[in-house]
Amino acid sequence: MQSLVRGLTTLAFEESCLVCGAGDQALCLRCNKNWSGEPKEIMGESFPIFSQAIYDDLAAKIVLSAKESGFGSAKEILSLALTKSVLALLRRSEVKEGRIDLVPIPSSRRAQIRRGEDFLFELAKLTKIRLAKAAPGFDFRISRVLKVRKLIRDQSGLSERERDLNLSGAFYADLKIPITTQLVILDDVVTTGSTLREANRALKERNLTALGAATACASQRRLLIR
Repeated sequence: MQSLVRGLTTLAFEESCLVCGAGDQALCLRCNKNWSGEPKEIMGESFPIFSQAIYDDLAAKIVLSAKESGFGSAKEILSLALTKSVLALLRRSEVKEGRIDLVPIPSSRRAQIRRGEDFLFELAKLTKIRLAKAAPGFDFRISRVLKVRKLIRDQSGLSERERDLNLSGAFYADLKIPITTQLVILDDVVTTGSTLREANRALKERNLTALGAATACASQRRLLIR
């Protein structure tokens, strides 16, 4: 019933701009400015991270529309941003062909029950379809390598140090895949980077090395770090 209501709501309300409600497109020209252009690399981490848009109040509306309300047009906006970020990461890594495994950050069981889906896994499927069309020389797959090991507290209001401690040991990798496989971690938003660092640690624990991470949007502070 919950998914049916969400679907009817989507049909009824997602014909106008998801952010300001104007026009007859998912993003009007004014609100689309933040999502145009090329992805930017976030520096200051031990592995490359690319992000398409600044995570401001307007971007937050799109993420919430996709994640909590299940709006299809919002998911398409995020999957397009992720596609561009993945391609930017591959160019940066000078990878031109071969198998690429997209590794979405896992949702907790509680979040999956509340939303009726594993949000990032579903977003990864949309992204894979776009990538297959944009870069046919690659063999894109989705690997649910990462699993949640422990209960994670709500991250709202936590400092970067507190987020690191909260996420320490939160993930583990339980799927056996070839060590030569090229992995790309996927997430919707990066703020402090704690989630991506923990994901990268869990993969390394199993001798799996990611090319880097691709995200849809990042906090302005992170995008200003060069």
